This record gives sequence, structure tokens and C-alpha cells, in this order.
Amino acid sequence: LSFSEGKRILIGIDYHPLSQHSAYLEKYTSSLEKIKSRYPELNGEVSTRIYDTMEYFSPSMLFGRFDSPAGLLESIYPAFEETTNKYLDMLEMQPQNLTGKDSSWIQSRQYAYNRYNFENDPAAGLFSSYFGKEWSEDFMANFLFEMEAVEQFHQRTRRNT
Repeated sequence: LSFSEGKRILIGIDYHPLSQHSAYLEKYTSSLEKIKSRYPELNGEVSTRIYDTMEYFSPSMLFGRFDSPAGLLESIYPAFEETTNKYLDMLEMQPQNLTGKDSSWIQSRQYAYNRYNFENDPAAGLFSSYFGKEWSEDFMANFLFEMEAVEQFHQRTRRNT
């Protein structure tokens, strides 16, 4: 995110874990620690002013604050590229067809993440200031966080209980 005409820049890179259990975090986010150790500029602390809970963030999140975009592409893009490649490797190792309990759990956690971010993402104010409130709400509900899918999931879940 860039604020104040590029004079204040926040960069966060994370896999947004579905669980905070230590075994889950080790399996799905430990590769971020290795990457983070190579990029000290991305070892910043996330403020609770931005997010009131760390439920959907890993302790290994790469986060940095910058006063200028100068040099960021050269210094930060490699970290982005490494995390993306590790994530793609992780996806290739996952089972292709999940069914039953695992699939339902993953869907419920993904939809909880979408709902939380739709309601709390600080970018909403930034989008509204640039593009207007109506555009911002539509973009967040129908593109970033797919709220229609969240509501459909909750309706199915209520019918099945």
C-alpha cells in the first residue's frame, strides 16, 4: 500500500494461514522464516492499528514500512518472487481432490478470512478515497473477498445443520 503520494509505503507478504496451530504453521509458513531472514527490511512489526487480530496472519509474515519507493523494486521484488515460488511449490505438493471434512474445514476458514478482511481491511478507506465508496465496496465484495460465495456457503451450512 502506498500513502501520501508514495511517501509512506507498507509492504506485507504472507501466506495467511487457516490455523494458528503450531504444526499447521510449521508445515505451511516455515518457509517464510527462511526468506524473511534474508531481507532485514521486511522484519518489521505489524501494528494492531492495522489489524486487530493476527488470526489470519503468520508469525513469519514479511512486513516493512518505507518512506520512498526508491530502490524497492530491486530490494523487495526478490522477496516477493521467492515467496511466490515457494507458495507455488507448496500448492503442487497438495492433494488435488479434497473431499469431506478437510474440504469443508478449508472452505469455512477461507470464508471466515474473507468475511474478516471484507469488514476490516484498511485498504477500503484508501480505495474509497481514490475511486469512491460505491466502487470500493463493489471491488472488495465481488473481487477481493468474494462475499457472495461466503454468503452462499453460510446458507448451505445452515441448511445442513
